[in-house]
Amino acid sequence: TTFFPLAFDRMKERQLGKLTLLQHRMQSAITSRVERESHRLDLLSQRLELLNPDRLLQRGYSITLCGGKIIKSIHDIPEGEVVTTRLQDGELYSTVISKQS
Repeated sequence: TTFFPLAFDRMKERQLGKLTLLQHRMQSAITSRVERESHRLDLLSQRLELLNPDRLLQRGYSITLCGGKIIKSIHDIPEGEVVTTRLQDGELYSTVISKQS
């Protein structure tokens, strides 16, 4: 009669040990995953900041727009059109007098 309770206790202890081990492994895996994803998010944030147009302006470049759209070529805008040039500290408004390739 004492065999069954002892066997049951041993089985229960083994199962609890396995459960505890699995809990530690799971917690470790979750912590590791959160750290990896946090690092990945930091890297993506840095890349996004490098692509920020305001950083270009801070480095001395300008962005010229017509009707809210960036002008990429002289062919994108006719003579006589008013353009907006964004600089680090504000905007300039100009009229295209002529174009030259």
